[in-house]
Amino acid sequence: MKESRYLLEWNGKKLSYSIRGEGDPVLLLHGGHSNWDEEFGVDELVEAGFSVITPNRPGYGVTSLMTPEDETAHYANLLDCLHIRQVAVIAISAGGPSGIRLAAARPERISSLILQSAVTGVWLTPYDKEYRAAHLLFHPVTERYIWKLLGLYARFAPRALFKQMAQSFSKLTTQEVLEKIDPSDLAAFSRMITRQRSGRGFLLDVKRPSIGEELRRISCPVLVLHDVNDAAVPFIHAERVMRAVETARLVQVDGWGHLIWIGRGARKVFDETAVFLNENSKRTEVSE
Repeated sequence: MKESRYLLEWNGKKLSYSIRGEGDPVLLLHGGHSNWDEEFGVDELVEAGFSVITPNRPGYGVTSLMTPEDETAHYANLLDCLHIRQVAVIAISAGGPSGIRLAAARPERISSLILQSAVTGVWLTPYDKEYRAAHLLFHPVTERYIWKLLGLYARFAPRALFKQMAQSFSKLTTQEVLEKIDPSDLAAFSRMITRQRSGRGFLLDVKRPSIGEELRRISCPVLVLHDVNDAAVPFIHAERVMRAVETARLVQVDGWGHLIWIGRGARKVFDETAVFLNENSKRTEVSE
């Protein structure tokens, strides 16, 4: 797949981003530990005729650390530089708050919002063991070594690594999870591990203030895709959107957990995403 990479400097901050495919633009806000190389769902979007714009969110890659307000302003400026009046947004996992804030603050720029396994409110707190582990394992000083070790493990023993990590993604037993995936899913999981880095971004994700009134200010069509077996971002995050956003539609994924782009149920995710984007494509505008 052809990919172009760019660096945009504005107001003393840097924003790096990639563009893949041609057609109606989609702004993809990646999840935690991810970056502009995010693959989940991207091939399917490009094959469906969309252009996928993936910024490195603040703290990831060479993108500067920013406040939530600055992040939103930089995405709007990116759209200006690309001559895009309106864009569809897909916000993944820890990228959920970024997408929600953008849709709430700049409604005239957002044609639709898709939340995939997305954080939509209070997530991790200092009282959670996951919060404490994140500060130990994914500190900017240590994270590169952790991901190098995990990358080696993923290359030589992907099934064993998947079995060890399954419980962090799913509420199901490891055996139940294994019954819902096949070798191609293990290969996709292995590729995910080898491309991941935390940089300074993941701790920023963990520490950022939770979404509050922003959800109630969203007016564009919203599609929520979430698995009830998600252990990383529990299903309550999907339910929160449905209570707050009148324009939201929920699709419960019949899969195994957080990574809804692999395993049984993945086809449903791709199909529902493409249909929703096409239904709202008439709202997407590109300026001359």
